Amino acid sequence: MCWWWEISPNDQSLFECFPMSVGVANVRDYVGQMDFLPRWVTEEKEGAGFCELVGLLLGE
Repeated sequence: MCWWWEISPNDQSLFECFPMSVGVANVRDYVGQMDFLPRWVTEEKEGAGFCELVGLLLGE
């Protein structure tokens, strides 16, 4: 299993390659500039979004 985690347009090729991709809420700012988006997007932005994902993965 592999997760890819990023937030910007230059990462969209990796969002396309990895079916289990996650972006923090900031990625929504770039929707119109991207052809490929992450499969999941957190509710929180920046570091709080990362913590949100980690909490979900740990079952918290």
